[in-house]
Amino acid sequence: MSRTAFAFAAVIAGSLAGCGTTMNIAAPNPLGGDPHSKPAITVYGGVANDVRYAKTAAGYDGVAPKLLAVAAVLDIPFSAIGDTLTLPITGTVTIWRLVDALNYMAEDHKRASIFHSEWWRFWCNGEPTPVAQLPES
Repeated sequence: MSRTAFAFAAVIAGSLAGCGTTMNIAAPNPLGGDPHSKPAITVYGGVANDVRYAKTAAGYDGVAPKLLAVAAVLDIPFSAIGDTLTLPITGTVTIWRLVDALNYMAEDHKRASIFHSEWWRFWCNGEPTPVAQLPES
């Protein structure tokens, strides 16, 4: 495939991805938050962005917000396609975040167990182990 054909295919795929999907993987997220924040990158976050934006825009008075809400609703199928295409990326990031959270919880539990055992030694068996002799976590 030539570079021109590849670029054309990338532009077409990007235009069909949907605005919600673009906001899901863009940094910063145009819907608000810290401008230096990392992108949300959630599974089917593009569809969620469209629904959230449609609800928010529909709550305002006037013609323009209502038209934007309709545009967001019409974008949902395109965001669903884009989210499906980006599922390998968003799924991997979600699994990595889950594993990272589980590791953090395991380390936190390990630290809590050490402190609990030191507390138990102090109150039941005499002096606690000096900090320099505590096992490393």
